[in-house]
Amino acid sequence: MDKEYQFFVCNNKSRWSEGISQNIEITDDGIKLTSSTEYVFKNSHYIDKTLQETFKSDSNNKVQGVSVLKDGETYILDTHNCVWRWSNLNKQLHKVYISSHLDVIYKQILVNKDIIVLFSGDHEYIKIIDIETGQIIRDVELKRHIAGEVIAIEMTDDYLYLVHHKLTSIEVLSYEIKSGALAIYSETFESLEFGDNNLDTIKCLLKHTKNRLYLAVVFDDETIFIDELGQRFTLLTNSNERLLDYLPVEDGYYISMFSRKSDNRPVTSLYRTNSLLEIIFTIKDTYGVGNGLYLDETGMYQWFNDNWCLNHFELGEVYLKNNHVRDNIVTGHYISKCFDSYYENENWHRYLLDFFSGINTRIKINYYATDENRMVYNNRKLTISEFMNSSELTFEEKKERLCSKSYFKSECLNCKDGLFQNTKGRYLWFYIELIGTTASSPMVKSIQMYYKRQSYLRYLPEVYQQDKQSSAFLERFLSIFESYLSDMEESIDNIHKSFEPDLNSGDSLRWISTWLGLELDNSWTDDQIKRLIKVSAELYKFKGTKTSIETILEIYLYEKPYIIESFDIKKEEKQSDSDHNLYGDNPFTFYVLVSKLAASSKVKIANIMNILKLMKPAHTEAKLIILENTILLGDHSYLGMNTALSGYSSLKLNNQTYLLNDTVIYDVIEEDRIGKDARLDRETYLK
Repeated sequence: MDKEYQFFVCNNKSRWSEGISQNIEITDDGIKLTSSTEYVFKNSHYIDKTLQETFKSDSNNKVQGVSVLKDGETYILDTHNCVWRWSNLNKQLHKVYISSHLDVIYKQILVNKDIIVLFSGDHEYIKIIDIETGQIIRDVELKRHIAGEVIAIEMTDDYLYLVHHKLTSIEVLSYEIKSGALAIYSETFESLEFGDNNLDTIKCLLKHTKNRLYLAVVFDDETIFIDELGQRFTLLTNSNERLLDYLPVEDGYYISMFSRKSDNRPVTSLYRTNSLLEIIFTIKDTYGVGNGLYLDETGMYQWFNDNWCLNHFELGEVYLKNNHVRDNIVTGHYISKCFDSYYENENWHRYLLDFFSGINTRIKINYYATDENRMVYNNRKLTISEFMNSSELTFEEKKERLCSKSYFKSECLNCKDGLFQNTKGRYLWFYIELIGTTASSPMVKSIQMYYKRQSYLRYLPEVYQQDKQSSAFLERFLSIFESYLSDMEESIDNIHKSFEPDLNSGDSLRWISTWLGLELDNSWTDDQIKRLIKVSAELYKFKGTKTSIETILEIYLYEKPYIIESFDIKKEEKQSDSDHNLYGDNPFTFYVLVSKLAASSKVKIANIMNILKLMKPAHTEAKLIILENTILLGDHSYLGMNTALSGYSSLKLNNQTYLLNDTVIYDVIEEDRIGKDARLDRETYLK
């Protein structure tokens, strides 16, 4: 700025870090709401009605249980104890297991990558089935091994975990799938007593993750969560809600709750909670009754029997609440350091706020000024900076004192350019409140605060300065024009930055490129455009040469292409037929060889052709060759480019048997030659 003004600025991570904050994330780009990587809704997959009719060919057939594997592959247990598999990828529904008898009715299905486990409705039988062959591996009659009732079951790759009811308490048993060994896994849960509750009214949900067991017990009036470490929490619900399912994750749970709307329609709500079961945000409300939550490396899934729907959730950025506010509104708070102008009764002029405000987001800014740098707190005198940095105080305590009415205060909402109204004082600090949702957050990139040393009032006759009341109004009025003119002067002083590629991005960068005759679409990244602009002057000097084409294509593809000109093709007395087929005989044609990975889309191929059209000599023809990663005789196969030779390696079977050089698997000339020598082009031929 010129000598009329001085200013303070927060525009980088180190400056923002000098303040204090709550639920604020400080980045290189600015400050925003604290974010976390959580599961967010992606889309819903529905089983086609024709496939539903296949399942419902028997009018009495219904869905008894569901389990979901990787990529949303869904296994459905029906009334006839048959298991169906629906692939979300190829949209096919078919049976993988057909029951031969209905002596036992199975109600629950669990699936992992190797086996299917069916659990009977009376909790007395378990059937283990191979997932590939559909063969029964083991039938287990639990009442022969357990004196009591199994009320919940969970499965991992190697074990089944059973919640066993013992009179008024419970224990967890482990069942090894391979050996069939049954043992007590943990007695930690025995302290959980059912009391006078009827066992039929109690629902237990057992989950295993990260080598720990979690148990939820749903009573009529409350839901208790307990893990094997003995930690216990109560999920607070109203009379209209009940727990359907949950998934333990790091620092909390994903919880599926059932309720009914005012019109009696069933709704399943999916929540993310912290470890204390306090709801952080709502992920999605879906009409219908959710029948389970399933988690794997491809995402989280939720199945709905009533509408044959599979909800898919993927990891994404979510902004988290730091306190209990309604709906999914998220707030963050930031208090800047105390800025010292070194002049008593300083007249602060204006502030400029550079921010991004998305959908349903707002930014509130308050500023405070004072001439007194010290305050009394708990009979101690502290400077404002000492008070801010005190580790003994919470953020709320600091905010209550620093943002109180005892200091001059003014509030603005989503204001990028504002005047400090009657703000006088040596010290100034500001308070920013970011308001967003779990899906979007505003970001403050920078804030610049000007304090005025001289006013335009000094250019007017002295009579306009004599009356204090009128001069104060006139000074504020003139400050509007001062701001406008100072911005204009600053733009003129910094006009050179508009033409510097490294200081621009997006549309402004593409605008600079048009000055150099470059027409670039959105497939060009900012980094590519900057590199191209910097070398464009040199490229035009050598336009039409092999070097210029190689350079511009290397910038666009991040890979140097191979350019073959007609005289590069080695010629003997007569060009071979293969060379003629590959390159032709036109001496004014050159060939550009690009890997398939570099030219991976139609847009890139079109841009390569446009570049060649722009940069090639007028009398020549350019042909683009996409190199496949295969060896094709008579086609473009080049050693070191798309073809590699490797050393000999023998075929090893079961770590014991080797197939070496002179072993014949099949002979096309004579029969019964297994084990005999086979010479290429004599007894054996390659086809």
